[in-house]
Amino acid sequence: MNTTPPRFIIHPQDIALILGVSIRQAYRYFRLVRAAHRKSDHHLLTADEFAAYYDISVEEVRKHLE
Repeated sequence: MNTTPPRFIIHPQDIALILGVSIRQAYRYFRLVRAAHRKSDHHLLTADEFAAYYDISVEEVRKHLE
């Protein structure tokens, strides 16, 4: 029985897997989305914010976070 709660924070490594890009390009995308939401370096980026920015379904993003 797995009781681990689902992740809702997204990291550049997750972006690389979802979009099929290099980790360096994933960091660029990560910074771009974070800047669009006016978040500082210490703020976290949620899967919902990432999905909304790139117009990807949230379910698809969360499927990769499991």
